[in-house]
Amino acid sequence: AVDAGVPVIFDVNYRARLWSSSEAAVGLDPLLHRTSLLLCGAGDASTIWELSGAVDQVAQGLFERSSATTVVITQGDEGASAFHRDGRRWRQSGSRVEIVDPIGAGDAFAAGFLHVWLDDRDNIAAALRSGVALASLKMTIPGDLAVISASELDEAMSLLDGPAGDID
Repeated sequence: AVDAGVPVIFDVNYRARLWSSSEAAVGLDPLLHRTSLLLCGAGDASTIWELSGAVDQVAQGLFERSSATTVVITQGDEGASAFHRDGRRWRQSGSRVEIVDPIGAGDAFAAGFLHVWLDDRDNIAAALRSGVALASLKMTIPGDLAVISASELDEAMSLLDGPAGDID
């Protein structure tokens, strides 16, 4: 894919039952060096690479370990932030929901983000907004699979506080 100019999207999804954090760091290294877009939870960045602190510092650490031009860091109920290698940054606050089942929220975030990003790679703010809205909506549904219509996603996006935007 890289050789053909196709963007490679990598969503870090660490599972301690599968391997240790040090094994994951070594095993993921070759993948990170072929990645265009990197999605990573703040907790996974801390566990695998001991990256913690301010979200921009975590992003810098992920840029140093990858070839990604864009890094997206999910921060649970705080929302998500995205960083471009050229220094641009975006943030979308989370949404307060009554959590029925959190399983699958990370995958829902990735699906929501990619739903927008694949059509318009320059509209990171809208992609973040879509990802946060879909993850929030998923948590209100039991089970790890949520079938959600485009109109339901649009409604969830309208309920988010403030638009996603650049952060300086």
